[in-house]
Amino acid sequence: MNWLVARGSALVARAIFLVRGHTKNDSDRLFNLMKQQCRKRNTYTPQQLVENMKHPDVTVSRIKHNEQSPMFRTWTAWQNQFMTDKIDDTRKCHIFTCDKSRDPNALCCSTHYGTKEAKIMIAKDKFHGTDWATATVPNPLPTIKAQDIKYKELCDKWRPLAPEEHHKEWECFAVDPGPEFRKKVNEASKKRKLARAKAARGSAVDADLPDTQPAKKKAKKAKK
Repeated sequence: MNWLVARGSALVARAIFLVRGHTKNDSDRLFNLMKQQCRKRNTYTPQQLVENMKHPDVTVSRIKHNEQSPMFRTWTAWQNQFMTDKIDDTRKCHIFTCDKSRDPNALCCSTHYGTKEAKIMIAKDKFHGTDWATATVPNPLPTIKAQDIKYKELCDKWRPLAPEEHHKEWECFAVDPGPEFRKKVNEASKKRKLARAKAARGSAVDADLPDTQPAKKKAKKAKK
């Protein structure tokens, strides 16, 4: 929203989130309408998903993304250059506003209309008074495809459950990744798992949490 206002695309940009426990709105209703037929049909490929979600009141379409006509860009990396990541005390807020007449570098937050707003500076201090919003444009994301670990799972776990006539319709079913690919995915998965365990142990030490290692394991280590 701050980017839209700072670059002159809008004078005011506002996002309003529904309160917890809200009744269903139009968006919720449309998603449920899409699921009416999809729940009753077998769906094996992305194209079948689009076809099975059709409804008289809903238009479903697939977004085509490639580097020549990008629909998705590296927004997070781009925003990290210009915007602060220290945004506190917003979890209870439902209305977020950026107003050019007040300050395009600030985000005004409130719990609901009529309550006092909290002002958060979004743009980093060194960019105040500069034309940061038009300085650069986020790079397009590369062509989107399934992550390696998902490709392996779709091919090994779900492909056998799909009728053979549908295998050629989707790359994850049609092209076997091969043993080298599987080995690489398994090794990467093990590394990530070890890294998560190490980070969790580090968090426990940093927080000065009590040692929860079972006494039997401690005794075994002591004997070794």
